[in-house]
Amino acid sequence: MNQLTNIDLKQNQIISRVMQKLAIAPVSPTPVEGQEYYDTVTHLPMVHNGTTWVGMGGTMSGADIVTAINGSASIIDGDNLPNEIAALQALADTAGFVKKTGNGAYSIDTATYGTSNVAVANIGSTAETVGGAVDNGVATSAARSDHKHAITNPAIDTLAAATDNTTRDASTTAHGLVVKATAPTAGLVNFVGIFNAETAYTNKPLFDATVPLIDGTAAVGTATVAARRDHVHPTDTTRQAAGNELAALQALADTAGFVKKTGDGAYSIDTSTYGTSNLAVADLSGTAETLGGSAVVGVATSAARSDHKHSITNPSIESLAAATDVTTLNATTSAHGLVVKAIAPASTMINVVGIGNGETAYTNKALFDSTNPAAIGAASPGISTIAARRDHVHADSLSHTQNTDTGTTSATFMVGTGGPKVKNSSGEVQMRDNADTGYADLRVKNLVVEGTTTTINSNTVDIGDSEITLNADITTNAGNSDGGIAVKRLMADNTTPKNALLTFNNSTGKWQATQGAVAGTLITTQIATKVTAAIGDNAATSFVITHNLNSRDLNVLIRETASMYAMVMADVAFTTVDTITVSFAVAPTASQYTVTIIG
Repeated sequence: MNQLTNIDLKQNQIISRVMQKLAIAPVSPTPVEGQEYYDTVTHLPMVHNGTTWVGMGGTMSGADIVTAINGSASIIDGDNLPNEIAALQALADTAGFVKKTGNGAYSIDTATYGTSNVAVANIGSTAETVGGAVDNGVATSAARSDHKHAITNPAIDTLAAATDNTTRDASTTAHGLVVKATAPTAGLVNFVGIFNAETAYTNKPLFDATVPLIDGTAAVGTATVAARRDHVHPTDTTRQAAGNELAALQALADTAGFVKKTGDGAYSIDTSTYGTSNLAVADLSGTAETLGGSAVVGVATSAARSDHKHSITNPSIESLAAATDVTTLNATTSAHGLVVKAIAPASTMINVVGIGNGETAYTNKALFDSTNPAAIGAASPGISTIAARRDHVHADSLSHTQNTDTGTTSATFMVGTGGPKVKNSSGEVQMRDNADTGYADLRVKNLVVEGTTTTINSNTVDIGDSEITLNADITTNAGNSDGGIAVKRLMADNTTPKNALLTFNNSTGKWQATQGAVAGTLITTQIATKVTAAIGDNAATSFVITHNLNSRDLNVLIRETASMYAMVMADVAFTTVDTITVSFAVAPTASQYTVTIIG
């Protein structure tokens, strides 16, 4: 919270006060004379004298003194320095390292530690290569921390002889050396290779001593060993030489007939079993045959072509034979077919051929029946699969001639078919449901109630308007009065009312609430109103704010208008019942503060 005016304690004490604790003297805002804080390094209270911070007394430890000296820009007089510092100051400006020779005694050593300063300018700039015998070096200049040595790659034939190193072999994950050679047995050759699922090269045989297979079905093969260039497959002795069959066929005489195989490599001409004349394309019959007549084998010596067709002449339907009672050819849901056999119905009835839902074939079904139509009632498409006759009549005991009503002597009158009823209940008009067991719904456009009492016995009241007007019947200013809403409540005797109220008090011009426990005492309080205003103009220190709350019983809060929105303290005067005056020691900037008034 920021305090923006002086606080007059009227000579009262500040109990248990703690000063602001800082390790470094504050510099913003600029310190003013009399400002104070507690130094957590020197453990002293400090006060500003208008020029600098000074201690307000106390005892400092040695550590506190050293810390204070290190944190100060002032120079300590050399006469007050210890012997050690004086001895160091007395050394000549000679190049070398400072060497402690005794208590308060120092000298410059150039022999042990070097005779020249190693400065940035003395860092060597020569690039060195890798190679030569290992030594510490003799240069008096240093190498830079990010230096690099040049490396010249040697020729491969100058390298040292290889050892049997198996960790550098090439694999499926990296380049490397070839695997060590393995000499095979006589007549064989090894090669370096890798099989599926292996991860490194190995020595593998190129050939082996397996004899090739006999010729058979062609195949690529699966062996991972090669065949020698001069390999030979064995002869298949289980097969007959092709030459015997051809020789036997060539030896046949040029006699007309069919060739008949009589044995292995043996053939003859058969003229008795298969025919005595050649059957050539020219002998194929070109005559088209019709369908009909008695079935016979035929006597023609010419063949019919394999794609021949017989002509069919469709007979007239009346020439067909009389139908039998075939039930297996009736039409179904899966195929066309015959119509089902007819069944004659009773007198005045009609049967039709039809199919119902879930059935798979046509059957005889009644088109009408003798059931009377339903009485007039609620509209419905119906579910019957029987048709109504064209001249059917529905019973209707409620029908009457239209435009002839002048009233009714009945206490209850139904509106529409199966609709609600208008009922006269001892002079009270009621809308009842069709069964007269309860009230019916009523919807009107505009409803005007002429009377002094309107009672709504419902648990939910939905009002579309955003504003409800009370005391709407007044016509003059003199008619203004209090108005509000009451929540009915009863005490334990179930008779005495203890209503909660939300009321507009016409005399004060304010809303008030009457509330409290049913068993307790009700209290009536004014509902608070909030007024806000932003103040500040870089010039004024006092601001009058008009709130028009007609009261000095107010709550006033002042905060920063922008982040951090901290609450601040200022002088507030309740000047009138409708205004307050807010005063600051320093003029606030434009709209720097926001004033909130609640009353």
